Amino acid sequence: MVNWSLWMITWVKTVLVNNWATWCPPCRAEMPTLQAYYNEHQHQNFTLVAIESGDHPSQVAEFTQQFNLTFPIWVDQEMKAIQKFSQPGFAQFLLDRQTRDSDPGLVRYHKPG
Repeated sequence: MVNWSLWMITWVKTVLVNNWATWCPPCRAEMPTLQAYYNEHQHQNFTLVAIESGDHPSQVAEFTQQFNLTFPIWVDQEMKAIQKFSQPGFAQFLLDRQTRDSDPGLVRYHKPG
């Protein structure tokens, strides 16, 4: 398995970062929509990275199977991603891919959770 960072991914793709948890009702409700969007756009220089915050990897694997999720899911038991994004709760960020005129990882959209 390749250990990619979000910054590295933005060199080739636009990235929707979704911070979430298995116990969060709104997070659970949005998963089918996120999966449908990923299915439709994954071949258009787009990816979705769902960063699960705080749960054990076995819980995350069970959740992933239950919802038939195929997009990349990163487990963050120490909740470092939320700290790095300076968010007290779950949020979504759209990170722009690198172009000639922009730096990789430019935040184009932010939706607080």
